[in-house]
Amino acid sequence: DLYQNQKIRDLVTKAEMERQDYRRETNPNVFFGIRKKYDDHEFSTLKINATVLILFTVFGLAALWFSLKRQLTRV
Repeated sequence: DLYQNQKIRDLVTKAEMERQDYRRETNPNVFFGIRKKYDDHEFSTLKINATVLILFTVFGLAALWFSLKRQLTRV
């Protein structure tokens, strides 16, 4: 209890209540959802997150490589 954040706990509780609401015809896509829906396609959250991480890593390494290459050609 000492290291719990009340705001995070409230967000999780709200997401659980929305997900378990029996009056909804479709399940909402809460932030802890296993699948994410974009337009008419469903994707695995894990695959989307992994793809984004890989793309940002590749972009960062490419930017570093171009920066170092430019600096080494100046010398």
